[in-house]
Amino acid sequence: MEEKIESTLMLANLTSRVFRQLMREKTEEAGLNETYRPFFMMLSKGDAINQLEFVKRLHFSAPSISLTLQKMEMDGYIIKEVDENDKRNTNVRLTEKGKEYDRKFKNLLLEVEEEIYKDIPKEERLEANELLLKLIKKITEVGGMPHEDI
Repeated sequence: MEEKIESTLMLANLTSRVFRQLMREKTEEAGLNETYRPFFMMLSKGDAINQLEFVKRLHFSAPSISLTLQKMEMDGYIIKEVDENDKRNTNVRLTEKGKEYDRKFKNLLLEVEEEIYKDIPKEERLEANELLLKLIKKITEVGGMPHEDI
């Protein structure tokens, strides 16, 4: 009997969907807003980021980015500042409240990752990371998408 080989890309997609669902449940249980997670991941580095950067890096539509940032600003997690070098641009930065929220997200993610990875050897995780990064780079090249942050 011939062994069936699953598509690596389909498995990566399934892994992503299952992980997102798990994180949705965990963030909801923790009283956090899952929608904000990718924004906090970008902003947690401390740099102010303009909306175009969010669109490029997150691969979300500009209206989705704008709406989410409005909600985050109303919730007190971010502040918007006019770019000193280009007055037409507005940059986004985390407030102290946003930094605390980000710490909660990171702690939750670490707990979930620890549980997921506990039976997977480090070498296998490193190999998987290497393959996934190659796939992301190739997919973005084929699709003509930016991948400078990969």
